[in-house]
Amino acid sequence: MDISSVKLRRSVEPEDPDWEELVFEVRVDAGPTEALAYWDRIGQRLDRIIEELSEPRRRTFARQLAVHVTWE
Repeated sequence: MDISSVKLRRSVEPEDPDWEELVFEVRVDAGPTEALAYWDRIGQRLDRIIEELSEPRRRTFARQLAVHVTWE
């Protein structure tokens, strides 16, 4: 699958100044079915990586990292 672009942005919650999240925005050249399957694979890989971290870091990553996949 071709990846058209990847952007990293910081997302903050206006009502909670202590909440922020890093969001990877991945745009793929595929249809919705393929894009959502790709998103699932990314999530599974991230879960495996996060499982290897210490408990405090695991919680931080789980709360503050997101991946959004869109398609063309």
